[in-house]
Amino acid sequence: MRACRLPLHLVAAAALALPLTACGGGPSGGGPGATALTAGPWQAASVRWDGADRPVIEGTVLTLRFDAGGQASGSGGCNTFGGPYALDGGQLRIGPLAATLRACAGPAGANEQEAGYFAALGSVRGLRLAGGLLTLLDARGRTAVTLRRGRLAPIG
Repeated sequence: MRACRLPLHLVAAAALALPLTACGGGPSGGGPGATALTAGPWQAASVRWDGADRPVIEGTVLTLRFDAGGQASGSGGCNTFGGPYALDGGQLRIGPLAATLRACAGPAGANEQEAGYFAALGSVRGLRLAGGLLTLLDARGRTAVTLRRGRLAPIG
């Protein structure tokens, strides 16, 4: 994977802007898991934000979909997002992402969770696929997001 640094931005609920860095390009190297990654939607079970791994807030749905053309999309619970991703072997980068700007009427903490989810996606540098779970890893190898295949219904 070619190294790159691009200034990125993400617009989230209530004009929240989060700086992200990533390289786009799609699943160029493929590698193990490329087909499994793109074979349908994923739903987040937990997200690392505000310094801790947190389960998804009951009554919210955080989704992620990868298409074979190198585009990622989904929902942060309040807003939808999209942008490129690059997969090369075990390395994955997502972004830059753009999101809609809707006010969140969800449960308490939904805005913070969404901002944390978008930041976690921007921090992704690797992945693990095992037993129907997709674990997205940050540059330190820590879990950024854990997702399950399909479900797409509110947690809780």
